[in-house]
Amino acid sequence: MKNRNIGILALVIVLLAAVTIFFIVTTNHQPDQETDSVPEAPSQLVASASAPLEQADSSVPVSSQSPTPEVLSDPDADATLAALGTIGEAYTLHARQYQQGEAREEETASLGWDGDMTLVVQSATLLPYEEDANGKDAAHSVWGMYADGFSDPCVLHLELHLENVDAHNRTGVQYQFNASMFYLSAYEDLIPQNRQDPTYTTVTQRFTAMESYFDKNTGTKDYWSFQLRPGETMDFVLEFLIDRAYLEQQSPFLAVSQNWDIKAGVLLDSIGEEAAS
Repeated sequence: MKNRNIGILALVIVLLAAVTIFFIVTTNHQPDQETDSVPEAPSQLVASASAPLEQADSSVPVSSQSPTPEVLSDPDADATLAALGTIGEAYTLHARQYQQGEAREEETASLGWDGDMTLVVQSATLLPYEEDANGKDAAHSVWGMYADGFSDPCVLHLELHLENVDAHNRTGVQYQFNASMFYLSAYEDLIPQNRQDPTYTTVTQRFTAMESYFDKNTGTKDYWSFQLRPGETMDFVLEFLIDRAYLEQQSPFLAVSQNWDIKAGVLLDSIGEEAAS
């Protein structure tokens, strides 16, 4: 009987030991399963985060893309622009010069004379800027000052043909005119709100030298003056020192006016370029 009891007790001890070992093994195995499963989530996040980076690498970086310039729009500016001439075509310059007290019969460009002239911009060519040409005449002598402030100075060379149909001055020398009525401008200068803003700086002032070269110049203080009687014609050259950024402005054109209220001009829609020698 005693031996039987000892046998039962030994069996119970063995069973208890087996249960204890099983419990310990099972308990210790649970953290292993959790630890094995944890890396999956971070690896998925890394994969999803890296996908856009890989896609971005295959495209042009945003910082290297040129921003799209704002397209300006104004009904008054559009109307003026639509009335401008184009390179190679005859363009009529019609003007009236009113005296104080006279009733205005029509609104025309302010050109300083009465009557009509016909203008043809025969060609427009971009030339390299040469510093050693600065002192060759009155206009070139001041170009160096402007060029120092331009990021990429160059010269816009225009060849023009002008015919006096019946234009004349009502005061002063009857058939004397001035080539300073020709200057460079762009769409932004045509917007009335800009012209009325005293703080506005014109495209002309920002990107061009105010003194143009006129090959028929007198060499005197009346550098840009010339005489042209009705029926006579004149072929001449104008050169403007510009910052190349001028050509990136919206709708650049040759303005014809004695002030900033532009009503006449020729679009510079076809400009060639001469390589530096």
